[in-house]
Amino acid sequence: MAPGIFAPLGDIMPRATEAQRAEFARGREVALRSVPISGGLGPPFNATTCLACHEKPVAGGGAAHYRDFLIVAYRIRTAATSRAA
Repeated sequence: MAPGIFAPLGDIMPRATEAQRAEFARGREVALRSVPISGGLGPPFNATTCLACHEKPVAGGGAAHYRDFLIVAYRIRTAATSRAA
């Protein structure tokens, strides 16, 4: 097994580059930040942090299946997009 690829849950892998470490730190900062509904999570969510769902087995982990949801996007056809198709 390659050395340096495992770390305790919630920690960055030992052989991560400086860029990866910086990205990890930014992600952790965002996940720990409290965001009010007016700040962007919106009415569909009644939580104020990413960790409200992503807390298992440690901060940044997965969420229980009862919190599963599906986000669907679709493109509205307009005259401009109809001509391009």
